[in-house]
Amino acid sequence: MLMKRKTFGILLTGLIICIFAGGGFFYVTERQEASKSYIPEVGLPNGKEFVELFQETSTYWQSKLNFSVQIPQGLFAKPDISSWVSLQDIEPSSGNHDHAPILHVQELQTITDSAPHKLAQDDQESTDGIIVKRKEPPKGVVISEPMSYRYDIEDEILRVEGVLVPQKMTVISSSRDGKIEHIYVDNGDVFQAGDILLTYDCQNLNDEIAAIEAAENLAKKRVKQGQELFKLDIISDLEQQELKVEEQKTTAQNSTLKSQMDACIIRASYDGRVTNRLANPQEYTRTDRVLMEIASRDQLDVQFILPSKWLRYVNIGAPLSVKVSETGEIYQAEITKIYGEVDPVSQSIQMSAALKGYNDPLLPGMSGLVEVNALKIRDQGILGYLETQKEQTALQMQNNRRLSKMKQAVQTGANDG
Repeated sequence: MLMKRKTFGILLTGLIICIFAGGGFFYVTERQEASKSYIPEVGLPNGKEFVELFQETSTYWQSKLNFSVQIPQGLFAKPDISSWVSLQDIEPSSGNHDHAPILHVQELQTITDSAPHKLAQDDQESTDGIIVKRKEPPKGVVISEPMSYRYDIEDEILRVEGVLVPQKMTVISSSRDGKIEHIYVDNGDVFQAGDILLTYDCQNLNDEIAAIEAAENLAKKRVKQGQELFKLDIISDLEQQELKVEEQKTTAQNSTLKSQMDACIIRASYDGRVTNRLANPQEYTRTDRVLMEIASRDQLDVQFILPSKWLRYVNIGAPLSVKVSETGEIYQAEITKIYGEVDPVSQSIQMSAALKGYNDPLLPGMSGLVEVNALKIRDQGILGYLETQKEQTALQMQNNRRLSKMKQAVQTGANDG
């Protein structure tokens, strides 16, 4: 029993010595990570290999002696470099630099011992023999460079007149010759999608629909009776097919008359307001006569004309501000449309911008002063229309058209719902 206790004590003492020796050795190797060449020269394992060897030894003796070893937390952790000196704190020295100090500079660079080895492509050697290694940025980190422009800004701010317009405007024309029975809206009235705006006097169509429905019912009865007679071999197959064709004709005529009846009622396709009513109830109208003009109640746009030279700075998405004369307030907007032609006489181009969220009851036709700031546009990283490549411009226009169609489809679906 005494012999076993002595053996256990010797083994435990040796194990503890290995723990502290390994920890110190690993700590020294971490501090000298930039100068690892001396370890292979003396034939010793490096810090990582030593820890693996120590862990294998510990596992073996734990299984043999049935006890566990608790390694102090942080024993093998990397040293805190917050208190280490930087390159700027070291004054250049003279003489032999074979044992130049090893300095660690956080974030930007790492100073390694000036042992004779080949410099990397991005390394630099200072006048005192210390080699400076540039630290590469982490993967996934994009270092943005200042954006270059083809055109310099000549005038930072430009102010032009603009007018507020609705996003959607519709001119409702007559689809038929006939009498207007009733008009349910007047100038300035608001309406919702699906509301009836105008109806025609279509009493004659009602009479025609009643007559064709009677003929359709009779044709269906004849087809049913013809099938029974065909089974009794009283009528031929050709006569049975003639009865079916007659039924199909009456059904098609009934469908046509109902479509014409639907055209007697004009409904609103979106939420809007009547801007100009040009017809009155009980009037006789002809086809293509303009009956009224309506506009949507969405956020308004502002239309303005800029010198075509400003295409160097502005593009879709460029910010601007509008001071409306009627309210005296300044509203923020964003360019949404650049018209596709420059006026060769005035050397100008028309643009449209969407006003951002506002609560004032603005109306189409209000005017104001549009201010465009070229410097603010570039601060937001927006390239001018003439700065972009032809392919990028075409792709941008295609994406804008696709987004516009998607918005219209969503709005149409919401209206149908």
